[in-house]
Amino acid sequence: MARKRGRPRTTDEPLTRQRILETALRLVDEHGIEALNMRGLAAELNVDPMAIYHHVPGGKDALLRGLVELVFADLSVPQLDGATWQEQVLAYAHAYYAVVRAHPHLIWYITGNIELVERAFLDASSEQLYAALFSAGLDEREVLHAASVIVDYLHGYSLGDLYPVDLNVWEHLKEVVSDDFPLTRRVLAAAQPQAPSFDYGLKIILMGIEALAEKR
Repeated sequence: MARKRGRPRTTDEPLTRQRILETALRLVDEHGIEALNMRGLAAELNVDPMAIYHHVPGGKDALLRGLVELVFADLSVPQLDGATWQEQVLAYAHAYYAVVRAHPHLIWYITGNIELVERAFLDASSEQLYAALFSAGLDEREVLHAASVIVDYLHGYSLGDLYPVDLNVWEHLKEVVSDDFPLTRRVLAAAQPQAPSFDYGLKIILMGIEALAEKR
């Protein structure tokens, strides 16, 4: 007798919301947001597509909201007693980037969806970042701009994970740059055959925040 569609076989793992979201996240991580659809997800789970709606009402939009909640539940910024504001910002940046690096396709999709941005950024970790920036001596507007720069840097750096650049490009540019661009030649001469470190970029941002706070 054929099994009823939408029900897992008795030897299958039970279908739950958590299992659905974890499978959907794996699809997105491996193949991008475009790979996320109900039929493909149902095939991965070996169930009828309607079984997914029973656990995640609302279709793909509800799945995406669930994925954001699942991913950002892993964002845990350590509490550093007696830490400087710079150390607090670095702790946030490393914790946030760990999430971005693990799930770059989803994070990039979130940035263009206001509802998902709300779910991702209105949480305790954002409070910790803002607290650190206020401790630096910034006002409300400056805190907002500084936090945006930090998050944008983390997103931008993650592009290297999605689309790694052939680092030999620097050697090629050194060979072809014209003498008409002496400053470009000078800069390229200092280029090293490796990507700039993650912390180096953060250091530049922190120095800018320090200068802004001192100016105030």
